[in-house]
Amino acid sequence: MTDMATVLQEAMRGFFGELLGIHVAAAAPDRVVAELFVRDELCTIPGVLHGGAVMALADQIGALATVLNLDRAKGYSTTTIESTTNFISP
Repeated sequence: MTDMATVLQEAMRGFFGELLGIHVAAAAPDRVVAELFVRDELCTIPGVLHGGAVMALADQIGALATVLNLDRAKGYSTTTIESTTNFISP
């Protein structure tokens, strides 16, 4: 049996998800769990993660979950058309 988390982690190699430092902890067609270590390069000020990094994490996880459910044999693919997040408070 293939470990889907490992497959998704390898799929990010050399791409934006790897650059961000996303680690896929678990993956199944109905759930993807990932982590992002907050480091200064991703912050607006030390210790405060930039909203763009949060959005990038959410978009990447959404894409990974979608890919797990696509019929790639039929040539289906995915892209983000629009994404909105409202940060109410820190």
